Amino acid sequence: MSTTNCLIGRRFASLVVVLICFFVGTANGSVVLIGRNLTMSFDDTEAAFGLEIEEPGTRGLLYVAEPFDACAPLTTQLVNSSRSKFVLIRRGGCTFDEKVRRAQDAGFDLAIVYDDAYHKHLITMAGDSDDINISAIFISLESGETLAKYAGNTDIDIIIIPAYRISAWSATTIFFVSLLAVCSLAGTCCFMRRQRHERLELPRFFRPSAGDTTQQDGMSSHLVKAMPCVVYDPTMERNGTNATCVICLEDYVTGDRLRLLPCKHSKFLIPPCLRNLIGAI
Repeated sequence: MSTTNCLIGRRFASLVVVLICFFVGTANGSVVLIGRNLTMSFDDTEAAFGLEIEEPGTRGLLYVAEPFDACAPLTTQLVNSSRSKFVLIRRGGCTFDEKVRRAQDAGFDLAIVYDDAYHKHLITMAGDSDDINISAIFISLESGETLAKYAGNTDIDIIIIPAYRISAWSATTIFFVSLLAVCSLAGTCCFMRRQRHERLELPRFFRPSAGDTTQQDGMSSHLVKAMPCVVYDPTMERNGTNATCVICLEDYVTGDRLRLLPCKHSKFLIPPCLRNLIGAI
């Protein structure tokens, strides 16, 4: 039982850690492409610099950067539109903050940087945020190539949905509540292990049997009768046997029938005064 509880405790603690890391570390948003009879969604990560994308998101028209890596001033021609202007930039050639800064100088409201190779996970773009007042996100190469096909199409809207963010207060609350639950379960596990060890340390004839569901007030009569019986004689004192009962402090009388304990402690005998407590002979 104790081993099972400890295993459950360890698994529960691991689950709590995973959940905390998930809530605290989740930073993936979405890029949604909407057109006539067309809807597609792509995962993204927000840059570690620039403005954060606020709820409920931002809608705009997509352009492709010229040059495509934005490592030189952009020459992309913008059309008159009330919608926000997003620019699609390929990774590589220069730093992320340089790309975003050039997108800002060209009049764009948001920079979408896509990977230059196929990778399993998205990265968080890092860079110097000085003088950068627009937002930036990072997407995969596959997503970037798909979005590039619809760039400049005024019938297509691109919606940037911000990443889910958990507040510092919520993260702290989750951590301490989870820690309290883990500590409570660990304490219960340790308590049960201690109880089990204490039970195993009892003499064998005091331990309840596995199939015994009833509580006994003392040893059964057949166990008492199975213990060796001796007749008290004063000469037994020479072997270290007490002449007085250690319970009631009454002296043994020659001829008293005494029984040895099953634990083989030959210097302590069960006196007549305890016979009614452990079962009548």
